Amino acid sequence: MTDFWLISVPLDRTSSQSLEKLKHCVAKTKLATSFKFSIPELKVGTLDVLLEVKAIFSVMLAYFVLVCFLTML
Repeated sequence: MTDFWLISVPLDRTSSQSLEKLKHCVAKTKLATSFKFSIPELKVGTLDVLLEVKAIFSVMLAYFVLVCFLTML
């Protein structure tokens, strides 16, 4: 089984240096790889909107399944 580690650090000079040190140490062992990726800033309320959409989608999906089932009768 493969293990994945996600390490999150703030973006500043010190953390960039720490990331480079980590990459250097990991490269020596050849047991792992490391990548830098940016996570976009989420707007306030994004999670609330997603939860609302999920609830609406669940209702619409149930209605769609019911309609499909009734048309097959």
